[in-house]
Amino acid sequence: MLDALAPRSAIRRDELAQRFQQLTGAGWPRAWRTRRYRWEPVHRAQRVGGAPDRFGVTPAEFHAAQEDRQRRWARA
Repeated sequence: MLDALAPRSAIRRDELAQRFQQLTGAGWPRAWRTRRYRWEPVHRAQRVGGAPDRFGVTPAEFHAAQEDRQRRWARA
């Protein structure tokens, strides 16, 4: 009933907005992941205590840190 009272340009604009939202919604998660993978090392390096010259740790360092965490926080 409201469509009969609305101008045709408003109906077209609403339909265009709805279709645009349907198309862009599917692409958003991929764009978010791409941005995250590309920029996450930079964000990590900027945190307090971050080391810009070093991204990540070796597998041995990771396992040592996990064993230490398990010893100190067994129920975490």
